[in-house]
Amino acid sequence: MADDSNLGVYVMTPPDVDVCPSESKLPENSAHFLDLQQPSSPQTLLPPKGHDGQSLDLPNLKFQKCDADQEWDLEPAKFDFIHGRMLASGIHDWPGLLAKSFMHLCLGGRLEFLDLCHPFRAANQQFDNAASSPFIHFGHLAERTWVRNGLDYYATTKHTQRLSELGFEEINEHETRRPLGEWTETPREQQIGKLTLQNFLTFIDVAGEALLTGHNAMSKAEARDLVRKAREDLNDNCLEKRFYLTM
Repeated sequence: MADDSNLGVYVMTPPDVDVCPSESKLPENSAHFLDLQQPSSPQTLLPPKGHDGQSLDLPNLKFQKCDADQEWDLEPAKFDFIHGRMLASGIHDWPGLLAKSFMHLCLGGRLEFLDLCHPFRAANQQFDNAASSPFIHFGHLAERTWVRNGLDYYATTKHTQRLSELGFEEINEHETRRPLGEWTETPREQQIGKLTLQNFLTFIDVAGEALLTGHNAMSKAEARDLVRKAREDLNDNCLEKRFYLTM
């Protein structure tokens, strides 16, 4: 939570990577921002540290751990801007989260979400299916586990209608492709592809088996084999199959 128009929306990003946390310009004369994040590890719940290993002194920034599906212990109509990124794998009640966002935004405030749209895809059409790609097959299997866990695999496709019903105005939906690997043409896109591939390989290593074995969907041995094949397909064949994520 940030209370300073100069700070903007705080996102913990590696210091050597130039990534803007927001897809659009922040509202003018804004003072209060709320950034919703799903922690990738217990450490990300803690205040960030500087290069010297000491906790950063940021008096206008507050970290608060909470369950976003439950009521928010925050002041109503307080925030000029609410931003959420990569929340689809953790939110069970999207109508409730959008309603709470509406309640905690001030008049004229702005809401922005950035998330994956499923399924995973391949720009090389002959590999753009689960039968031809263990990586895409992994995504389809993950969907089954998500459904068993009460998660909506296609929540992003419903945001526009739900926001309109709540009373939001000037709703804009933008879809972009994020390449997995350096198969695109421009240096900037290749850098994005390199970083996105690294992040997604880490995600598969950390969460792949747990994702497939949730609710006893399959054995650990079977999941381990599927994750191995998906990782190899993504890492070894990204240039040929031209995998990408839709966001």
